[in-house]
Amino acid sequence: MCNIHNRALSIIALSFLLFPGGCARKAGMDHGVITFKVGQASVQRAGSGPAELAPGDRVAAGDILTTGARSAVAIQFSERCVIRVDENTTFRVVKIEDKELKMFIPDGSVMGKLIRREKAGLEITTPTSLAAVRGTEFSVTYKDGRSKVAVSEGNVRAAAARHDDAGNMLAAAEKEVSVGAGKAAEVTEQPKKGEAQGSLDVELREMTAQERNDLRKINAMPIIEEPEKKSREELEQIRKSVLEIENEIDGSLNREMRAEMGRDQVQALLMKKDRTMDDIRKTFNRIDEISLYSGKVIRGAIMSRGDNFKVITPERVITVPKKDIMNMQVIK
Repeated sequence: MCNIHNRALSIIALSFLLFPGGCARKAGMDHGVITFKVGQASVQRAGSGPAELAPGDRVAAGDILTTGARSAVAIQFSERCVIRVDENTTFRVVKIEDKELKMFIPDGSVMGKLIRREKAGLEITTPTSLAAVRGTEFSVTYKDGRSKVAVSEGNVRAAAARHDDAGNMLAAAEKEVSVGAGKAAEVTEQPKKGEAQGSLDVELREMTAQERNDLRKINAMPIIEEPEKKSREELEQIRKSVLEIENEIDGSLNREMRAEMGRDQVQALLMKKDRTMDDIRKTFNRIDEISLYSGKVIRGAIMSRGDNFKVITPERVITVPKKDIMNMQVIK
């Protein structure tokens, strides 16, 4: 995590070196700028067909962005907001004003970083939810009829509310919650007997390892001073640095998920009443043989070490004082 944090600071410092002048207030915002792209990403504007996006391109209200598999694109709005559109996502820009941004996700996922400013906010909607943001780092997802809002920093008001294909609210919010750092909210539809459309419900929960790691990517995405003035070479330099961080984040996720899967497997083994030595070998990929000074031999898998060793055997979990152990070896 220290390496990731340091690299993120380096990217932010780089953006200021490339674009000096600080964060002085600019003229009113009426468009966004593509500052990052990987893979395939296109835009469809009124009266025209899809066109491939490129770093430096403008994004206006009414534009619909689409990303392909293993693709992503970032849009910066003024010097206060950056949105990262993830893979396999359709994203509509509904409104862009100096103090108000509105977006709609009919399918897919986005992450965002918003620098808090008085009376300035961001709303991102899905077919079943509304996320009202006031300075935070967050993600909004809509897949298979389920909306999800996750927050790594700050606070987001998440509401269960229906929207049409253009992102316009169809009815008042049915329920809402406040989502703080480390939390996520899920909006689901609860069936109603005899009715085609059920009621919407929203529930809070802890963020998953996947969500925590994904949100590290928006933390690493810099908000750049005057992005339209930078060259393609400068944008490419920042893109490479961001991708380097993202690769490290993905590696961290894989390690964390493997550890989590391992914990789940151990818990399942502990709950199994008729476990065998073969079950233990499959879970730990080994069998430990522990010889005690008393002459007793214990076979199983060491679960923890210290002044006392905890060993799982087919019959039970045994605590063995370290001072009683004469020898240990691994049996494949």
